[in-house]
Formats: sequence, structure tokens, C-alpha cells
Amino acid sequence: SSSTNNNASNARKSKDNPKKDRGTASASKRNSSSKVVNTESAYDRALQEGKQASIRANLLLDAFRRNRRNFWTNLPPKCLWCPSESTESTNKKTTPNVSKVGVNSMNESILSRASGDSLIQCLECDMVGCGPTFLDNRYGNNQHAMLHFLMSGHKFGVTCGPMGEIFCMACGDFIYHECFDQERERLFVEIHFPSLCWKETPILRGVDPSSFIFTPEHGVMWRGMMATYPNPVSTQIVHASRFAAKRLLMFRGLVGEKTIDWGPKALALAIYQQRHLNKELIAPVGIYNLGNTCFINAVLQCLIHCPLLQDLFLRQMVHPYKCCEALRWGSNKLSCLTCELDKLFLEYYGSSIGIDVIAASEEQRVPSEAFFSNTIDNPNSTSKPNSSFAGLTCNKKQHPEYRGHPIVPSSLLAEIWKNIRSIARNDQHDSQEFFQAFLDSLETHTLFYQKLAREMRQVYYQSEIKHSTPFELAQSKVAEIDSVKKIFTGILRSTLVCEKCGCKRIQSEPFTNISLPLAKEFQASASTAETGSRSSPRKGKISVEICLEHFTLPEVLTDPVHCPSCSTKTRTIKQHTFSKLPKVLCLHLKRFDAAGSNKINEFVSFPALGLDLGSYLPHWSEIIQGHGEDETRNSNGGADSPKVLYDLFGIVNHKGSLNQGHYMCRVKFGEHWYNCNDSFVSKAGEGTGENDVRQSDDAYM
Repeated sequence: SSSTNNNASNARKSKDNPKKDRGTASASKRNSSSKVVNTESAYDRALQEGKQASIRANLLLDAFRRNRRNFWTNLPPKCLWCPSESTESTNKKTTPNVSKVGVNSMNESILSRASGDSLIQCLECDMVGCGPTFLDNRYGNNQHAMLHFLMSGHKFGVTCGPMGEIFCMACGDFIYHECFDQERERLFVEIHFPSLCWKETPILRGVDPSSFIFTPEHGVMWRGMMATYPNPVSTQIVHASRFAAKRLLMFRGLVGEKTIDWGPKALALAIYQQRHLNKELIAPVGIYNLGNTCFINAVLQCLIHCPLLQDLFLRQMVHPYKCCEALRWGSNKLSCLTCELDKLFLEYYGSSIGIDVIAASEEQRVPSEAFFSNTIDNPNSTSKPNSSFAGLTCNKKQHPEYRGHPIVPSSLLAEIWKNIRSIARNDQHDSQEFFQAFLDSLETHTLFYQKLAREMRQVYYQSEIKHSTPFELAQSKVAEIDSVKKIFTGILRSTLVCEKCGCKRIQSEPFTNISLPLAKEFQASASTAETGSRSSPRKGKISVEICLEHFTLPEVLTDPVHCPSCSTKTRTIKQHTFSKLPKVLCLHLKRFDAAGSNKINEFVSFPALGLDLGSYLPHWSEIIQGHGEDETRNSNGGADSPKVLYDLFGIVNHKGSLNQGHYMCRVKFGEHWYNCNDSFVSKAGEGTGENDVRQSDDAYM
């Protein structure tokens, strides 16, 4: 009761003297604030607020990463509130067909089909809903994402399509932030080029020069700590990854991707690729002879028209030359042979389609809005486009006069002479020797490029980040990417069998081409031998099948060989089989007889399709034991050998003698064959030209 009386009296006093009461209250507030300042300084509060802001920003960035990874790897998302197709079908069965007043039934039936950038994923809870009407008005006015923002109080979202733009509910529009743009670029490289990627880092707070501003009233002022997103790797690998991303987007025709800023030439190439999904060469083009370089041109034409190599350089981009240049910057290696071969593929492809692909790849970044309005939004506009981009149109090729123009491989030739000293002169050389040395040198430069990328980046499996993403699958795919030499490499199995005790010794060695002798002793038997399902154009001549059969037959060595089982030199049988067959088989016909100082001009027939090498595998053709002349060969219990079929796509021909001559080639593009004689290209024979190609009597490789 006493406390009640005191409170009542205090209330009366405050009523009688309200000014005194307000002064007391303000004094108490000042005392309380002074106590807070004493216990927690302004610096501590700012530091705590900065930590909380960093945590919130990194949570948004993690949600952004999930959005981009799902877009590139998983199934496309759907609006969680819109009815699915199964729900619509169920409703159609259970609901009578009664028209609703004021409702567009057609609009309702397609609400659940909103996809891509028409969907917005909330960065604070990962909810996916259809976005506002200004994104795509075709999908109605439900705007489930906007409804979610209003109900939950969340503010930020990201579109689920290729654009991946950040949406702010408070602004009602899309916003830009440099940290998210850098992470979008890194995520694109993570999915498509893991070998050039680095580990993800959190958003940090630091002092940026742009945070200091000058005002006339107050002079230099500090705006506060700025959000920064530093790359944990050198600028070299960042530039290399950007070059790779730009080239991939151009060749896939992804014009709407925001990872790069499109220049006019890059945009022209991307539009062409978008309209021609096959991404194949239009037709073969010539290569200029730079002085007794016909043996190089013939091999290069066959390599360019190899389907696996086209996929390797033009689609998988196993060795982008701009990436290698960025990684080699500052090192002691100033040039790369594989880079020059990559440039040759791009120049060849550009000449085939009439677009300068090299210039598009090396084009500097320019503001995209300068030409997007003139080319993409309104290609049929009658207004005059910007003068700097007047040469770019969607319906015309960039340089039609250059289409089919022969290639000048001067930089490639200089690099070949630098790395293959045996042919570093304008003399005549053998194409088979060049082919072998060229593959060896390419492998050396490719391994050096992979070593640079491996040393300069921070590998995922060595980082501390643990997340379940498709990176492991992407990393395994990168590990399986072939090099040029691996495509042509097989394993030859040499077997030695002692005739006395039957001891077998096996030795394996890799090969990139098989040299088949054209011996006169089996030419007679070739006239009666079968040459497979396809008949040879000329009867009674040597065939590739006969050459392979004699190459894998057991033969008795002239000199005795030491047997480890008998501990003495004994008569030994030797046999060659194929332990592993290559993806692309190169056969070399040994027409040059150095001992006889002449060239063997015998006609050798070969099939255009279905050359079967399955019967030459060890399990079906290798000898089991040898006793005199009746050695026993493995027949696998009478089981048929597997079918390992090869189709022909290129031939190197040699005309002339042992001391001098000229190399040409014949390549297959589509269903037609073409004659390539340096800078001159023509169709071979009538029809597809297959019969004319198979009847040539100067096939060398």
C-alpha cells in the first residue's frame, strides 16, 4: 500500500509539473546512453554489424551458387505454386467442363510452363516462383515470386535462366553487383572448364579506393567498408578462363549469356552458330604450299577432317590458344605448337563459313547495349545502325568474299621448323616421318600447358570447401579428354615363343601408325584371298587386309634368341598383335624400298567402310605354343572375334619416285570425297567419289 501511495503521489507531481518530469526523463535517458557507450564502443558495434552483413551477403552468394549450378547441370526448376501437368490433368477429369466468367482458361493451362528467366528463386529461402509480368507476360499475372516476397519479407531473388540476374523487391527491378558478376563468371568456368577454375571464396569487407569521395562542403570523406570478392589465383588464370568462356559461348551460340560482353564479330559468329547447330565445316578449303611443304599440307588436311579432332578443338576446346598464351605469359616458353594447330582449326573453320573466327576470339570487350538494340531486338529495323557496327547484320555473313579462301600456315610452319629440326628446311621430306614427329611434339606442348594450368590454379579436391555439386563428374570428364596423340595411340603386343620349351615372353609398346610392308612373296596369294564384304575394285592385287594378315602372322627369327627357361639361345617365333586398338587408325604402306633404291607402285585395295581389326586381338590370333612349323594359334574355342570396324576418312597419296615426288590427299566430308592438292580443292570423281578414291594406285597413308 505504501508503494501504491508513492506512485500515486509521483503521478500527481508529474501532472502538476510536466516540464520537470520531462527533464528527469531526458536526464535518465542520457545516463543510460552514457552507460551503453561505456560498455560497448562505436567501433565494436560497427565491427559486429560488419560481421553480420558479411554473413548475410555470403548466405545470398551461396544461394546464388546453387541457382547457377542447378541451371547448368540439373533439370529446369518449376514454380512451386503453379499447378503441375499431373494436377491439371486430374482437375480436368474431376471438374465438369463449365466456363468461368472473367478467367482466361488458356492462360491457366500454361501457368505451370513458366521456365528460364521467367522464374525467380528467392536467395533467402530457395523458393522458386513465376516472376513479375515484365519478365514474360505470356505466363499470366499470378506473380507467385512477388507474392512470396510480400508474405515473407524477403528482398532478393535471382532468375533461373541463362541471364541469372539479381532482383530486388525493395527496388522492384534488377540490380547489379560486381561480386555476384564475378561469381557468375567463376561458376560458368567451374562447370565447363574445371581445369581452369579456382575454389570459391567468401565476400570480404575491405577498404577500396572508390570508397573515398571528395565533396566541396566536407572535403575528402570515407564511405565506409566496401564488399570485395578477391580471386585467390593469379590474373593469368583468370584471363585464361575468360578467354575459354568467351570461345565456348560463341561456338555454342549462347547469345543471351551475360558471362561476357559481346563484340560485333563475336556476336556474328554466335548468331551463325545458333542457326547452324551442326557446327561442322561447310566444305574443305585449300592450304598454300610455302615451298616443298606438300607433305605437311597433306597430313594437316587429314588431321583437320578427322571427326574426333574437330570435336576436340572446336567443341571441347582441349587447348584454347588464348588460354595457353595467358598461362605462358612471363615464362621462358614463348610459343606453342598445339596453339598454332588450334589457330589452324579456327582459321580453317572461319574460311569455310566466311567469318573471321580469330578476330572474333581476340576482340576486346565493348558495351553490349551499343549493338544489341540494332541486331537482336529489331533486326528488321529501317533505322541506320551505329556506324561502328554497320558491318554487322543477322541475315548476312560478315566476310562472304573470304569464304573458301585458302589458308596460309606461315606461323604453324615456323613453329614446326622450330620444334622438329629434322625438317627445318625447304627440302622434300616423308609425310609419315613428319606425322610421327608432329604428334610427339604436340604431346610435349600439350603436357606443358596442362602442367601450367595445374600449377597455377587451386584445385578443388585440395581445398577445404565441402559441397555436393556435379564438380566430381565434371572433373572426371576433364580427366578423360584426349590429346591429339592419344587419339592415334594404340598398343602393339610383341610375343616371343621358344620352339624348344614353349616359353612365351610378351612385350608391349605404344604406336601411332602401323607400317605395312608390301612384300612380293605374298602378292601371289593376295590374288585369291578374300578382302572382306566389300569387293575390291581391282581383282588379283594386294589389299590392306592381306597386309594386316601377314603383319600379324608368326615368323621364325633368323638368329637364335636367348631363352630364360632353357638358359641358351634357341630358335624363336615372333608375332605381332594389337593389345589395344586406337580410336583413329593410321596405316602406312611402305612403298619406299631404300635397299633397292626404288618405289613400289603396286596397287593396294582398301575398303571405304568396315575395316575389321577384331580378329587381330591377342585373344583370337596369338600363338599358344610353337613346335617346328605347326605352331598352334589361339582360336578361343571356335568363338567369333569381336567386330572392331574402322571407316575411312582420309588418304595421303604420293606421286613420283623415291628421290622426288609430290604429296596430295583425299578427304571425306559428309558423304562426298574431295581432292586436296595444296591450295586447290575439287570433288573426286562422280557421285560421292568413293569409287575414284578406291581406285587410286598411289595411296601412301
